[in-house]
Formats: sequence, structure tokens, C-alpha cells
Amino acid sequence: MPRKAKEKKGGWPIQQPKRPAPPPSSSDEEDEEMSLIHGLISRMEALEKARAMPSDKGDGPSGGGGVPPPKVPRRTRGSVKSQLLTSLSSRLEALEKGGTPAGPVPPLEPEVPATPSRQAPGQPTPALPLPLPGDRVSALPLPSPSQPATPMDQPPADPSLPMAPGKQVQRVSPRGRVAPGSYACLSVAAWQVEAQQAIAASLAPSTRASYTTKLEAFSLFRRAAGLDEVWPVPVGHLQQFLVTLHRAGCAVSTLGGYLAALAFEAQTKGVADYSSDPCMRRMLEGWARGDTGSGDSRRPFTLDMVAAVLGHLAECCADPWEVSLFQAAVSVAFFSAFRPGELLPHSRGSPRDRCLQFANLSICEGEAQLFLRRSKTDQQGKGQLVRLAAAMDPFLCPVAAVRHYVGLGPASGGCLFVHADQSPLTQYQFLAVIKKALGAARIPLMGLTLHSFRIGAATTATRMSLQEAEVRKIGRWKSVAVRRYVR
Repeated sequence: MPRKAKEKKGGWPIQQPKRPAPPPSSSDEEDEEMSLIHGLISRMEALEKARAMPSDKGDGPSGGGGVPPPKVPRRTRGSVKSQLLTSLSSRLEALEKGGTPAGPVPPLEPEVPATPSRQAPGQPTPALPLPLPGDRVSALPLPSPSQPATPMDQPPADPSLPMAPGKQVQRVSPRGRVAPGSYACLSVAAWQVEAQQAIAASLAPSTRASYTTKLEAFSLFRRAAGLDEVWPVPVGHLQQFLVTLHRAGCAVSTLGGYLAALAFEAQTKGVADYSSDPCMRRMLEGWARGDTGSGDSRRPFTLDMVAAVLGHLAECCADPWEVSLFQAAVSVAFFSAFRPGELLPHSRGSPRDRCLQFANLSICEGEAQLFLRRSKTDQQGKGQLVRLAAAMDPFLCPVAAVRHYVGLGPASGGCLFVHADQSPLTQYQFLAVIKKALGAARIPLMGLTLHSFRIGAATTATRMSLQEAEVRKIGRWKSVAVRRYVR
């Protein structure tokens, strides 16, 4: 009989089953994937360098140039890495097989194609909107003819914009590349740019800047009031805006300037203009009747004030050149009723071609002629001839003042009124010296501006019993607006 095994005493303890190893953490997986990505990038760059093929650093994952993509909804890191790996692998396969590398890395967020419900087949698509006045106009980039249009390249239609039947306008993809449409050609971009430039050039630079400021104020008002920024502007929006401006103390002429800016913007956008609605006109007429005065606090220059300035210039100027310069400028500004912008540039950095030039002056016996190439009422540059007649008093004679100044030898090119170093006399410098001379003559300065010369010319001519038609010729007024200048 087999013996029974002895019962073990003590012995080894029973060993517990092994626990499964913990799964690798997400950080470990991410490190491995990123290492793989970096390895793929290194291989791709090495292959491209070996083939003397420039790496696409503007669009690839290792590049730093190009236009940054717009913000997209947050996505998981895993999906982003997977997309990067797929793109890099395809480019590596193309390089290793001797072909050209695949295209740039696709955007992280796919574009949303236009839905059929928003645009029926054959329905016109929107044309590009025109820019605001003063915006920069640039030519649109055009796609390659060999690059076909895909459904994802077609933007959704916007019913608020003008449409061209059966056409498609290109747009910009999230990475700054142009996504061509079915109608993207040089002729469309050319006429649109030319149309935008023509519209912008129809206004003077100062008027365009003023309109831009007024349009921004109107946009801020609609946001603050919770109104939709729609075009054409409803009459109710215009009425609320005018009431707000009137409560703030704006003059009726200022309100008309805001309406003019909105009317021009409506014409630019090609939409209806309601700024000339009868309600708008009646509101302005009602406020104009309620005004007790003109609201213009500017004082006119008189002959006595002009004589006082001319008599004290020697105390305010550093040398004889400056004295002769300001004598000629004061005489021309008053006796020819020039606007400040027609006479002098605003500042040293301002354009100088719109003010009087030395080449526009000619002096003959008993008369000085000035050819004004452009003015507020002559935006097309037809030009006007301004004649200065000699006066009996040599101290107040504008022809004698101009002749003496020209005899000092200013440069024959550039602005008419310049300093000894040939730098132009600016409006700021002119007004500063005028106020200094008036202060020396103990004349109050309240309400005196450079426009006071033009106001003073109209007022003085009217007080000398000249007919309104003659006064209008002096200041080149073309309407009864001259009446607003008579004090």
C-alpha cells in the first residue's frame, strides 16, 4: 500500500494571483504619439532636403509663417494628433515613392458646405460688398485655373447683398488661402476694385474722413440702443439718432452732415436711402425754426483788426522775411475770402497740392492773379481765377504786400507761402502769430478762427453796400449760403 504523505507543517505561504499591470496613462500615450509625430516630421524634412525641395513651412505643421488660422471650437488632443499623423504619413509616402509631397495639412475644423435650402440651383449668389469710405482697396487674389472648385469651396448665400445670376464669388479659407468658386476671374476683381476706387475718389479726403467718423458714431449708437445694424437704415433708426444728437446740443447743420454721411453710405452699398424722407426734412425744419440764433459763435475779421495785425507783426516775427510773409498771407486771406484749406496746408505732414502754389501766382500792373485749382465747391478741379486789385492805401494794399514778399525770393516750386528755409507756412503757425499780434493790440481773441477772414470779407463787403451777387463773386459762393457769413 502506498504510504500516505506526511502532512506538511508550516511550508510556503500561498501566493496571491498577480494583479494586471495598470494601463498606461494618457500622458504616456501622448508622449509616445508626440515622439512619433516629431520623428515623422524629421524624416519628412530630411527627405525634402535631400530632394532639394523647399519645405512648406507656411502651411505644414512645423512651419511658422502664413496667415494664422481663425479660432475654431475646442477639440480633443487625440483627434488633432490623429489628423496630423495621417497628413504626415501621406506626405512621407509620396516623398519616399519619388512623387511630390501631398498638399498642406488640412485645417483642424472642416468647412461647412452651403446647404441646398439656403440657395436653390440657378439662384444668384452675393457679390462682394463695397468698402466704407476711406477703407483701403486691394485687389483680390485669384486661384489657379487648374484648381477645381469643390462643394466645400462654395460659401452660403447672403440674401442681404446684391447678387449676380449664376455666378460664384471666391472666399478665403481658414488658413488664409483663397478658395475659388465657379466664377473667380480677373475681370470681376478688376471692375470691382475700379468701382471702389471711383466711389472713394468722389469725395475730398477731409469729407471722406468726416463721413467715416459720423458712420462710426451711428454704428455705436445703434449698438448702445440695441438696434439691428441693418441696411437700408429704417426711418425709425434715423429719427432716434437725430433726437439723440439734438438733445446733446448738436446744431441743425450738424444733423444734416450726419444724414449726408448716411446717404452716401447707402449709395455706396447700393441700397435705398431714407435720409431724405419727408419726416427727416420736417424734423430739421422744426428744430431750425425753434433755434433763436445761427449757433455760429465765430467772429468776423474787420478792416480795423487787419490793420492792427499788420501793424504789430514786427513785434511778433523774428526777421523781415517772416514779417513780409505774414503781411502777404493776411492780405490775401482777407481780401480774397479764402478758406483756410485753400490758402495753407493744415500741418507739415498734410498734403500740399490742394493749397495755393507759387506757380498759381502772376503779378501785373495794379493787379495780382491767383489761380485756385481746387476748392470745396470745385472738387473736379476746373479751377477759378481770383483777382486782387490794388488799394489806395499802400499799408492795406494786398498787391503791394504780395509783390514785396515775392521780391525776397521764395522757391518757385511748391506752396506759395513759405518760410526762409522754404518750409510751408501751416494753418497752425498762421493762427498762432495772428493771435499774438491781436493780443499785442489788446483785441479780444474770443471767437476768432482762420475762417473769420472769410466771414469778415462777406460782412465787410455787405456793409460797404455791395450787392449780394458781387459779394458772392468775391468769395466764390454759388448760392445763398453767403447769407450765413454776414454778421
